[in-house]
Amino acid sequence: MGCKVCKYKSEEEDEIIRSARTAKISNKKEISKINIPEYKNEILTLINKYRSYHNSPPLKENEYLNQIAQTHSENISLKGKVYLSNNTYKGEKLGESIFASSKLYSAKDLVEKWYNTQSEHIYGNENTKPTNFAQMVWKNSTDFGLGICHKIHDKGYCYIVANYYPGGNVSGQFCNNVFPRVNKEVNNNLNNNFINNISDEIDLEYFRKKCLECHNKYRNIHHVDNLVINDDLNKMALDYAKKISQIGKLQHSNEKYKGNLLGENLFYCKGFNINGVIMTDNWYNEIKNYDFNSNNFISGTGHFTQVVWKNTKECGFGYAKSSDGAFYGVAKYYPAGNFQGKFKENVIPK
Repeated sequence: MGCKVCKYKSEEEDEIIRSARTAKISNKKEISKINIPEYKNEILTLINKYRSYHNSPPLKENEYLNQIAQTHSENISLKGKVYLSNNTYKGEKLGESIFASSKLYSAKDLVEKWYNTQSEHIYGNENTKPTNFAQMVWKNSTDFGLGICHKIHDKGYCYIVANYYPGGNVSGQFCNNVFPRVNKEVNNNLNNNFINNISDEIDLEYFRKKCLECHNKYRNIHHVDNLVINDDLNKMALDYAKKISQIGKLQHSNEKYKGNLLGENLFYCKGFNINGVIMTDNWYNEIKNYDFNSNNFISGTGHFTQVVWKNTKECGFGYAKSSDGAFYGVAKYYPAGNFQGKFKENVIPK
C-alpha cells in the first residue's frame, strides 16, 4: 500500500489567513510592477539552489503544474482562506506549498520562508512532520509549477501556490529523500554522488568525540556541567547498536550500570552517513516541544531532556550499520535522567 502524501502550511501562514478577512491593504500596484514569468523563474532557480545543498537534482518547470497551481491560487482567493487541494498528476497526488500575505514578498524572502521550516525537520526519522522544507528538497520530486493570484475583492491579498511532482512528505520515505545540507560553496570537491557513496568506515572515535562535543555545547547553554566519556558505557553503547542493527528497529534496552538503569537515546538514519553532530542536534531539537514549567515527563521531549539532564555525569556512544545500509546510533547515560518529579531541578532553561 502506498503512503499518503502529506501537505503542510505553517502556523505563520495560518495567522496570515486569519487576518486576511479584515485586512485593508491593497498591493495591486505592487504586483502589477513585477514581471510574473521572471518572478516565477527566480523562485524556481532559488529552490534548485537549495536542493543542490541537499544533494537533490534540480526541478524542471511543468506548464501543466503551473496551470493547476494557478487555478488553486484563484480558488483560494475566491474563498478568502487557505486550504490544501487534492490535485493529482499522472495518477499521483501532488506536493503542495501555499503562502499568503498582504504584501508581495521577494522571491528570495518567499523561498527562505519555506526553506526555514527545516528547523522543524528531524533527520533520520521516517515519521517526522511534513514541512515546506522537506517538500522543497525532496529528492524524488522532478517537476514544479507555480501559481500567483491577487484579487481586489480579497482586500489586497496575494496567494502563491507551488506544486511538486511526484509529491514529497511521504511517511516512511524521508530518509531516502531528505538529506542534511552539504555546503557546496565551501566543499567544492563534493560531487552529486555524495549521498549514494555511503561509507562503511566511519571513524568510531571521531564519531564519539563529536557526540561528546555537541552534548557539552548544549549542556553549557543550559548551565550544567560537562559530561565525561566512560569506556564501559562506550562498549555498552556499541554492543547495543550492533544488536538493534541486526534486529532492524529501534527498541530501548533495560541495561544497568553499577546496579542502576542507564539513560539511553537511540537514533536511526538511512541514505547518509551517521554523524555525531546531526544525531545530537536531532535529539536537542525536541526543546521546541518542552515546557520548562513542567516537573514531569513530556512526550516527544525525552531525548532533549536526557542530553541536558543536570545529574547525568558520564556517557558513552556507539553506532552500527545494518545489512540494508541503515545506521543505528546509541548513547548511554549515567546516572540516568528523565525521572518524574525531577525535571525542574535537572532541565534548566537557557
